[in-house]
Order: sequence, then structure tokens, then C-alpha cells
Amino acid sequence: WANVQLRGGVVEIDVAALRETGWEEPSGPERWTPPAATGTGVIDFTGLETFEVKVIYDNGDAELIAALELVSPANKDRPANRRAFALKCANYLEQGTSVIIVDVVTGRSRSLHEELLSILELNSTEILSTESSLSAIAYRSLRENAHTNIEWCAQMLVVGKAMPKVPMWIGTDVSVPVDLEATYMKTFEYIRVPSPSAERNGT
Repeated sequence: WANVQLRGGVVEIDVAALRETGWEEPSGPERWTPPAATGTGVIDFTGLETFEVKVIYDNGDAELIAALELVSPANKDRPANRRAFALKCANYLEQGTSVIIVDVVTGRSRSLHEELLSILELNSTEILSTESSLSAIAYRSLRENAHTNIEWCAQMLVVGKAMPKVPMWIGTDVSVPVDLEATYMKTFEYIRVPSPSAERNGT
């Protein structure tokens, strides 16, 4: 559980992963192989603006290792909001927490990925999309001596097509797949409305 104070308000992680005592890295066929990173950069976090993230320990043993952020229209509607969102994600990465940003907001075209890279003072020639900023991007930070490497795996989202699986890093070399399509369809089932596939089939 984490929160960021923004002018008296509270912004919380949409989905958080906590590591508990007794957790062991999976091996063999249970270990998922994530896709290769689509970008990487070296960052020095010294001097970056910081938002306070409070980690509540479960029996003194839990630690925040991953966060999944679902972008809302308000996150993208003005420069100050985009910067606040990017600063929050940068702070997670500074603390070694992996981050997944899922952006399905069609009414705002500004890229939060570019905003985050700007906060981290990283240059990227990567063009996520020429038509849409819809994306699911997994980030992780890797500490190496005095430097921190930031890696990201970006996958574009297309309206009407299935959503991808993205890696959530829960260890230095261990990730688990986050199946966005399965989660999306499960949500439709939970709220008891026809799924997009059912509507297309006329059922």
C-alpha cells in the first residue's frame, strides 16, 4: 500500500504486489520468460523531485515490489497532472519497485511514457505509435554499482484487438505475466455486462 500527497489529495497504486516471508523464486516450467526490453537507459536518481511513498509492512516482512498503474483521463488532461503521474512512477523506480503503466485513454493523446523519460532525463528515439498513445509498458530498475539502469518493455494497444501479456518484475531476474486481456474479460463477467466478443458474435 502506498500513497502520494498531492495538494491535500491522495493518489494510490491501482494494483500493488507485496513480497511476504517464505516466498521463493519459481523454477522449471512454472517460470515465465518475459519479452525482451524495448528500451533501456542509465539514470542517476540524485536530485530528482521526490514524492513520499509509504510502504506498510505486513507483520514487518512485506515490501512493495511492483505497482500497476491504470491511466485515467485526469492523469493526461493537463501538464501538471502528467508531471505528477510521471513523478510518482519515477519515485517507484527509484526505490526499486517495478511499474506497469496501462494507458487506455483514447481522449488524450499525450504520452505519459515520454513524460516519464523526461523526468528521468532519458532520451529515447523509440516511437511508440504514430496513431495512438494507447500502450501497456512495464518498467524496472536495475542497480549496478553507482548507476541504475532503467528498462522498459512497451507494447501498443489497438482498439478492437486483444490486449497483450506484460511482465511484472518481482525479482531481479524473475517476472510473472500480467494477462491484460483475461483481466479485461473477467471484469466484464464480474459486472455482468455482455463482453466485447459476445457483442461481436451477437450473443
